[in-house]
Amino acid sequence: MEKSIIAERATMLVREKGYHKVKIGEIANDLGISHATIYKYYKDKKALLRSVALNKLNEDDKSLRKIVDYSKDSNNLYHYLWMLAHIQRDFYLFDSNLFELSKDFYEHDLIFRNRENIVWRTNLVDLLRDSMCVNKEELNITADTILNAFSVFYIPYFFLQWGTDYYQANFDSLYNLVIKNSDLKVA
Repeated sequence: MEKSIIAERATMLVREKGYHKVKIGEIANDLGISHATIYKYYKDKKALLRSVALNKLNEDDKSLRKIVDYSKDSNNLYHYLWMLAHIQRDFYLFDSNLFELSKDFYEHDLIFRNRENIVWRTNLVDLLRDSMCVNKEELNITADTILNAFSVFYIPYFFLQWGTDYYQANFDSLYNLVIKNSDLKVA
């Protein structure tokens, strides 16, 4: 039995039932394996659920990397930030059980939160690198500042604001205020 198959089944059950209701025994029974097989790969349920949440983060990262790696559009920064916000919003609106799992890990698991922040920051630094003539430290500070300004659109703490009718208008207003009215020149 492959580790990824166990995580896929756990993801499906989390989506169906919510992570609090998922049991290791149920995953094992569904896959026709023993509990011991699951524990061979995951030390406990929390480790398995962290893997599920990290898999979702990795999927999001792949989507965002496409903008960073392949887009030659002059609005790369806008597209990246909007995609980051949109991925999280859609996650909340259309995959609520898995969102709840990721939200709880973000709130209570420093390792997960740091991993997520590193992913978003690394992508943004890579996006800005070609368009900014600054040293690495200034580039990192700029990326952190931008992410902090837009955190209301992607950090799970703010999810209640994501369902509003004026969500994109708020995003566009913030973008114009922070980016367009700054000295930041982005490709």
